[in-house]
Amino acid sequence: GYDGEQWHIPQAEVLVGNGRITAQGAYTVASSAFEGSARVQALNPAALHTQLDAAPVSGQLNAQMDGGAVRFNADLRASGRAAPVRTAKAGKAGKATSAPLRIESARANGLWNAPLLTLQQLDVDALQAQLRGQKIEVTLGDALAVSGNVALTVPGATASTQGQLGQANGNGELKLNIASAERVQDWLQSLPGMGTALQGTDLQGQARLDARWRGGLRSLQQQLQSAGGGTGAAAPKPVRGDTPFTLQATLTAPRMDIALPPPKDSVAATRLQLSRLNAELSGSLAQASLSLDGQAQLGERRATLNTRISGGLASAGAAAQWRANVAALQLQLQDPARPGTWAVKLQQPLDITVRQPADGKAGSTVVETGPGQARISGPVPGTVAVNWQPLRLVQSAGGAVQLQTQGELTGLPLAWVDALTAPGQASPLEAIGISGNLVFNGRWDVDAGDTLRASAVLERTSGDLRLLTGEAATVTTVRSSGSQPKAATASSVSAPVSGTAAGVRQARLELSAEGSQVRARLQWDSERAGQAEANASSTLTRTDGGWTWTPDTPLNARVRARLPDVGVWSALAPPGWRVHGTLDADATLSGTLNDPQWQGTLAADRITVQSLLDGVDLKDGRLRAVLRGNQLDITELSLKGGQGSQARILGYSGNLTAPPQDGGSLQGS
Repeated sequence: GYDGEQWHIPQAEVLVGNGRITAQGAYTVASSAFEGSARVQALNPAALHTQLDAAPVSGQLNAQMDGGAVRFNADLRASGRAAPVRTAKAGKAGKATSAPLRIESARANGLWNAPLLTLQQLDVDALQAQLRGQKIEVTLGDALAVSGNVALTVPGATASTQGQLGQANGNGELKLNIASAERVQDWLQSLPGMGTALQGTDLQGQARLDARWRGGLRSLQQQLQSAGGGTGAAAPKPVRGDTPFTLQATLTAPRMDIALPPPKDSVAATRLQLSRLNAELSGSLAQASLSLDGQAQLGERRATLNTRISGGLASAGAAAQWRANVAALQLQLQDPARPGTWAVKLQQPLDITVRQPADGKAGSTVVETGPGQARISGPVPGTVAVNWQPLRLVQSAGGAVQLQTQGELTGLPLAWVDALTAPGQASPLEAIGISGNLVFNGRWDVDAGDTLRASAVLERTSGDLRLLTGEAATVTTVRSSGSQPKAATASSVSAPVSGTAAGVRQARLELSAEGSQVRARLQWDSERAGQAEANASSTLTRTDGGWTWTPDTPLNARVRARLPDVGVWSALAPPGWRVHGTLDADATLSGTLNDPQWQGTLAADRITVQSLLDGVDLKDGRLRAVLRGNQLDITELSLKGGQGSQARILGYSGNLTAPPQDGGSLQGS
């Protein structure tokens, strides 16, 4: 009731299940002061949510206002024993659901003097977590500020922070230690409404974060606003005396396994395994340094990274410009489908600049790098050195791409072709009957914009090519022992054949483009594997910001080849077959991509074809053929038969006459 000076609430009661909350208070009109208290008796948390433990909670709540400030304290405690653990009906294999979440106690006392909230003490033990705080101050509103000491413990992890963060200044530290990510996940998903918080992602492992900050919120807001390209709410203006916000943080993870939910078209989860991870970050968004070391495994593929980077936001305004200097970079890749280790190492620091349009505004994204050097090594001998000049890549709002790049590579070994072969697959080089230690150098110069200008060259610098015979020579070994005559034992083995050295003098491939015209040239010159030259040209069409071939693209090419002895390429013939002779070819290509047309001649002389097992022995052959459109017309063909076997078989069943000396001839046209 109201007595002319105060409003009185002698008692108010709220029933919740079998528990009750009883409140009383008074309000003085003249001074706007009030005081009140509430008593909680046997309140059943399970009546509020089924995941909460039913142990009744009782306690006292008090508040008193005087002079615009409200003092308050709360003391709630559970009584009774916790409910037993329930067996899971579904969930992770081998696990039971945790016990109902129990509210053990909650104690707090402090002062509310708008906009400042002060907590002298905070002590909460609930939902399997413990929260402890001392001397906590929170200023709400535009002048947001926080300070105090807070510690949190949850199943599998601990976190603590102490310090202060105001508008102008701040200083403090944050520590997070995850001893078991799996336990943290189980606890998090056991909270009401959090069962699908990670959307099917599973975590296992350990991690630790140690961070320190210095500076104020106003500086942090300015940095974040600049990073966003100047959009959104206006950033607070800098004030003299503000301390720039900086952060020093170290993250370590001896092991962290992340199982992502399977894609829609798969039932297998994607597993990412991190190990020996160590990351250190220091500085601000304007200037920071990052070092990162660790190993990542995705499925069966493994990568090891070691890098040192510095940089930050170089300027702000209509577009954000980020700059970075990669001081060191080492990357190792391992893939079971490609045995061995591939490694990339940066040989000198690399500068990178990225300019992006502000959010919501049209514009181009520009990536620029300075000159650089890198070395690439593989599981087979050989190291490739790559050197490049400043690179520029531009992507417009419509998706069109412009690229400017120039550089060279040295020491590319032919053996890398086999190194890229999957286990169980035959060597691509052996499949075409070649091996060797050829080494190539290359260079490129590309300016791909509205007008295309590009050139690329790959050429042999050292080494030779060996042309395999395709068949091992059989060696018979006869062994005998002892003083008495015994039958000798014989064994036959196949001795490896190293093949014939081609005597390569030149191997060069050149590509060039000017506008829509594209040209290619191939040159091959060797002592025993012949000579060949091919020149081709075509036209590209500009579509959707790129360059492509259309079905009616015209073709123009000429191929000339001369092989003084095709026998060195016998590995391409079936086992046991031998082919010899000379070959000359001269052909031109015209028409379109969908309808190519060939014109030319093919000539072969002194042709010899032998296969003793198949009874084939042809020699002194001659071939003349003409290419017309899509067919080959043979205008002349002649072959002579060999002398055949000279073996003499005695007896009534043997050959009583000498074998013929003339094997006959074959003429065709």
